[in-house]
Amino acid sequence: MTEILKKYDFFHIYKHSKTKKSEGGFDKAGNDYDLSVLDELLKKRFLANPMTLNPVKLDQHSYAGITNIRFYDAEGHVLSRKDEPDLGISHFWVFNIERADTLKKAVVVQVERDIQSGRREYGDSAEEGAASDTVVCFNPANGVVVLPPRSGMGISKLEQYFYKISRQQGLVDDVVVDKTSAENLEHISEISEINFRVTNVVTDDRSIKNAGLAKYNEINNKKMTMRLYGGNIKVHEAVAIIKSLLKMNNEKKLSLEKMLVDGRENEDAQLIDLINQRMIASNNVQVVNGKIPMDAMMDSVKDAYLSNKIKLDNSHRAKGGKGV
Repeated sequence: MTEILKKYDFFHIYKHSKTKKSEGGFDKAGNDYDLSVLDELLKKRFLANPMTLNPVKLDQHSYAGITNIRFYDAEGHVLSRKDEPDLGISHFWVFNIERADTLKKAVVVQVERDIQSGRREYGDSAEEGAASDTVVCFNPANGVVVLPPRSGMGISKLEQYFYKISRQQGLVDDVVVDKTSAENLEHISEISEINFRVTNVVTDDRSIKNAGLAKYNEINNKKMTMRLYGGNIKVHEAVAIIKSLLKMNNEKKLSLEKMLVDGRENEDAQLIDLINQRMIASNNVQVVNGKIPMDAMMDSVKDAYLSNKIKLDNSHRAKGGKGV
């Protein structure tokens, strides 16, 4: 069985207004976290016959539409398509959204043939265009959105789509922050991989300082990427390595540009970014006949959300139900 690693970014969306402070649901900061309109529209899409739906026009050449949608309860149990979603329970949505660009033709390449005869193009009509799929997980209660990086439907395009179907103006997004520290890692169940990148910056070496800018830049531009992995990594040893690198980074003995820690907390996969503190997640997706099935991608983004659900729920409570 072939698998491929997929990564996901976490955002949270809400409404913001500079002119409607303390009015119509907006707080004093001009923020409104009520996304029930989107929730209702996704329920409507869930119950709709796809044969009766048309793509939504985003701009002059771009169209989007939800091709597949699922409703999950808070524990990750999926609702049968025969049943009606109960928006009164804790829940989240997973859907695939297709974005078509009429400026681009769809291209299929037969890789075992030469590059000329193995290329086929489709979509000559002005009403046709290349399409790309993006799986999305969305929790309307806390505004969390999970989607793959560099996808066909990024967070800004998704907000544009939500605006088009709801007319909810002022949708904005923030990156979800993961405040997990090296100290917190001491309590993690397992660390399977440490991935880091450093630039060797020596600021307290007089010979380097006296050598001038050219020598400094030569050292400053030397980078090293290292990946520590294996089934016998002990948590306390891994944490000691991480703390040592973070200390050197704080003391300016090197510049730590990336520090990703991959592990598990009980049964949940954890991918922790100790430098940028962005909440991220990754998991393996099964490849069937050389392709990733849509159902597998929808399962993957759901698992990515659930792996960070406890952190997200705690943050949502700490903020009084206003985002994460």
